[in-house]
Amino acid sequence: MKRAFLIVASALSFLCLNGCARRPNDPHAALIGLYRLHWEKGSNCSERGITSSTLELRADGTSEQRDNFKDGSHFVTDGKWTYDGNDDISIENLRITTTGEIDKNASATHAGVLVQWSRPPNIVLNPDDDCLFSKMQ
Repeated sequence: MKRAFLIVASALSFLCLNGCARRPNDPHAALIGLYRLHWEKGSNCSERGITSSTLELRADGTSEQRDNFKDGSHFVTDGKWTYDGNDDISIENLRITTTGEIDKNASATHAGVLVQWSRPPNIVLNPDDDCLFSKMQ
């Protein structure tokens, strides 16, 4: 019985590893939606005083970022986005630091960010930090 369970668990793990992270047939359409910022304790984002941030990617190529900080300040930043292929997104007017953190003192700038094709997809701000936007379902 235990052996059968291990075989099934191994098969499911293999399928997920091979299917859960594949780029969808229509990557642009898969990216459209609302994302919430997630970070781990000790990440660069956790040290920036942020309480919440969302990023909306719309079908018409526009975007909206909403940031809230511990001191009560909040920002709404409108922008534009494009999927560049090769798992890259360009966002015009993303409020982000040069090292990939959301910060109230950051100015809106052009940023290239990475897509992690998990289910749901993630938008990785800095591959060396635990700070990313995860698509809400």
